[in-house]
Amino acid sequence: MDTPKIATINFEQIRKHFPLKNPKKFTFYIENIFKDLTTMQNNKKLGMSKLKFFDFIKLPIFICEKMFSAMDLDKDGYLSCDELTEPLLKLYFGTFEETAEFIFNLYDFDKDGLINSDDIKLILSYLPLKYEKTQIVYNHQLESLSELDEIIKRTFKNNQKMNLEKFIKRIQVDSDIYLQLLCYLYQKCNFKEKNVNMIYSLSSKNLDKLINLDSSNLSTKSTKSINKSNDKSSSEVDLEPTIRHSADNVVLKSPAQNSNFSPVHEFMEKFDPDNPDNNISKKQHKFGKNKNDSFNDLNSAEVSGYKGVKHVNPKFFISNQKTESKSHFSSLIDKRRCSVESIGDKIQNLEIIDFPEDNNSFDSADKEYGESISFEGMLYHKKLKGDIKPYWIVLINQDIHYYTDETKQNFVKMHNISGSFIKANGEIAHNGDKFFSFSIISSTKERTFFARDREYAKEWAAHLKKAMGYMNFFDYYEMLEDLGEGAYGMVKLGVQKSTNIKVAIKIITKSKLKLSQIEQLTNEIDIMKVCKHPNIVQFIDHFENSEYIFIVMEYIPYGDLKNHLLTYKYDELTEKKLSEITFQIASALKYLHFYGIIHRDLKPENILVASSDKNSILVKVMDFGFAKIVAPTEKANEGYGTLCYVAPEIILRTPYNNSVDIWSLGIILFYLSSGEFPFDSTVSNKEIAKKICYTPLKFNTKIWLKRSSELKDIIKGCLEKDMKKRFTIDQVFSHDFIKLYNKVE
Repeated sequence: MDTPKIATINFEQIRKHFPLKNPKKFTFYIENIFKDLTTMQNNKKLGMSKLKFFDFIKLPIFICEKMFSAMDLDKDGYLSCDELTEPLLKLYFGTFEETAEFIFNLYDFDKDGLINSDDIKLILSYLPLKYEKTQIVYNHQLESLSELDEIIKRTFKNNQKMNLEKFIKRIQVDSDIYLQLLCYLYQKCNFKEKNVNMIYSLSSKNLDKLINLDSSNLSTKSTKSINKSNDKSSSEVDLEPTIRHSADNVVLKSPAQNSNFSPVHEFMEKFDPDNPDNNISKKQHKFGKNKNDSFNDLNSAEVSGYKGVKHVNPKFFISNQKTESKSHFSSLIDKRRCSVESIGDKIQNLEIIDFPEDNNSFDSADKEYGESISFEGMLYHKKLKGDIKPYWIVLINQDIHYYTDETKQNFVKMHNISGSFIKANGEIAHNGDKFFSFSIISSTKERTFFARDREYAKEWAAHLKKAMGYMNFFDYYEMLEDLGEGAYGMVKLGVQKSTNIKVAIKIITKSKLKLSQIEQLTNEIDIMKVCKHPNIVQFIDHFENSEYIFIVMEYIPYGDLKNHLLTYKYDELTEKKLSEITFQIASALKYLHFYGIIHRDLKPENILVASSDKNSILVKVMDFGFAKIVAPTEKANEGYGTLCYVAPEIILRTPYNNSVDIWSLGIILFYLSSGEFPFDSTVSNKEIAKKICYTPLKFNTKIWLKRSSELKDIIKGCLEKDMKKRFTIDQVFSHDFIKLYNKVE
């Protein structure tokens, strides 16, 4: 095997390509963002919640989880301003050692000052592959993950764990475990330099004269909170630098830069100053005109997800969509916003909005900042007491700035509209005046605005939607008949318009969700995005508006495993078929467990049958509503699952790991083999729970006389009450019952 060519990269090069340049301006910006996204409870400021942080950072949820955990130093579940600002300053403006410490803290799951190879492998497995914009198939994913194994092995050598000092020394010799994550975080940074500069410049045009903006001599002092109350002028702001910023002429060696697993390569290529066409800041997603995009009739299919059973929009428009593959799984999988809206009772036939051709076609913006400002103008804003007040509103990407007037000399406040939605309220009368109103709705707040002119209100809504990334669900999918109903909504059969492929559309009513359930749903969606396995139902798309969440999945026509097997007598199910089903479920579990995912609700109802005949069957695991991502050294303790299938440790509320899924697999195999549960009772659920925890496993009924010793032995291994003695997933695969009927690699 050829020795990989060692490529080198200078830390100074990475910093040069990162778009943000000034830590003082960035601090000013983050302080204002924090004020906007702070969670209030009983008039008490708690800080930035985990859900707000997820929506703000916009990274895979597992990486977000670890970032939040590393930043939440007091472990109160909220980030203070310092807890948010200081780590971000170290990450984006710190020295090599400071950025290395940030990465180290992400890897240090249990916060013991040591990192191990399993934890690093888990985080890096959530990074995108080099070809993330094309369809990532299972085989390609495995190939790239095998490269990850080599990276980990090469970095750790014979060491089991590393402290920070050893980590910093090691990554200068073999830097992939540092560079891959660092460059990914830089590449996915959603802070725009123009936004940072604009709020700083527009809110204080004289501030530069009062403080030194040179960032070359910053010291490592802790952050001071910036007190920017609405009645204090910008010149009174005390903006103290927070971290040291130096050239750090450190050369790093990275053999995997040109591999399939290569965020480093992606980052350096996209910010290549010699190739301006590759600069991602110039690759803005263009939304075409959307003829069904807002202020529609309340009863139209575009407004109500449940009225979309007809062909709602024959002349659908898909902007900039190029089919990379004939597979119907090649849809965009990014979180999208769609324009299905609630409209108030007072709406009076507001027309459909078209997006303007030119996003910068306005007359009133300052020439100095015109290219950065998306839109600006006077709007009335409804305050808490119910009165409305005029503000000069400036929209810059996903930030809204409030000023007292059009001179933009007196900055009042700002809002970030990431994760928000637009709702049209129609024509409203206020103190005898007529206004046209719309609201911006976030997960915790609703802000209402008023305009005196209908067309002006529509124009504002159009620009806001464009900033939010709205995409109309009905431009992409057509809804057909109902497939079923769940606790928070229903599932409909649908058609992907670009391919005419049937899909399953899960519609979730957000008003029925608690905050914790919204967090769990976000987790479920991100887990589904990761999963690309032949025995896992494929996630295709995701849309969201102020009322509904639409999750588009692969359509499986044969129903779930439980209903499918009703056509059989359980003693007629061959052991070959039982082995095939077990092997396929176990294959899905091995894949999930590699990514640290515990399913926690494995049962026949959550296993769909994709194809079947007398001799063979194809099954796929679905429903990740109770799933959780845990690191190899972590344990979970929540009581999730369906009683007859849950492991003893869940009932006893003792910390558990992914072996709870092996227990569920054993219950499923017992049930499929006999039509009965091993631990059951007609008395009460309490009696069932007691039997699960304490009653020995028995094969009492006559049907077991026909079953092989291999089948009973694998069930015994899966249903071992002591999770330390229970079969591992590798033991399941190595068992004779599996190897006899399946090709095990």
